Amino acid sequence: MQQKGVRSHRREARHEAHKKKIMIGALVVVLVVLAGVLGYYFYHRHQVLKLLSAEGIYQGVTVDGISLEGMTKEEALATLEEKYVTEVNGQVLTFQFDEETKWEVPFTDLGAGYHLEEAVEQAYNTGREGTDKERFQVGAQLLKEGIDIPLEYSYDTEKMKAKLTEIVEEFDRHAVDSTVSRKNGKFVVTPEETGRIMDQEKQKPMRQLFWIPV
Repeated sequence: MQQKGVRSHRREARHEAHKKKIMIGALVVVLVVLAGVLGYYFYHRHQVLKLLSAEGIYQGVTVDGISLEGMTKEEALATLEEKYVTEVNGQVLTFQFDEETKWEVPFTDLGAGYHLEEAVEQAYNTGREGTDKERFQVGAQLLKEGIDIPLEYSYDTEKMKAKLTEIVEEFDRHAVDSTVSRKNGKFVVTPEETGRIMDQEKQKPMRQLFWIPV
């Protein structure tokens, strides 16, 4: 009986020791995971605060896919102008009736262009506006995936309408009947000229395409 009691006590002791090992192991795992989570949290927080303390446009901010990281407003504007002002200056809008009758209008004559200054202002203010919590959220987004600001494009509708009116006036031509006259004892026939008038109704789709009120 005494030996059975000893063996039972040993089994219980081993069982308790095993339970303690499991508990200690589980506690170690929890502590390791907690340390990892806390470590990542503080590291991530440090990275975001570091980003938000930088000068110039923040890391991760792009305009139409172009990175402006670290730039001042002036530097960012010069970078965008180098690409987009040249692009607009080289564009021509063509109105064509036939091979011999067409009008080419440079985009610059229409006051066309990108809103570069507005885009730069938005890029610079990204992450600088709002509460501390809102700024931190934006900073975290910049670190994770970045923020791209699309470029807006427009032109002067009044200049566009004036140019269309000018083209219509040049295009329209009244028909002229043929005439017969006598000059220096000879009959001279002046051939008729076919008239043409631009159908304003058919120009409505073009006006709507360029956002011109009809």
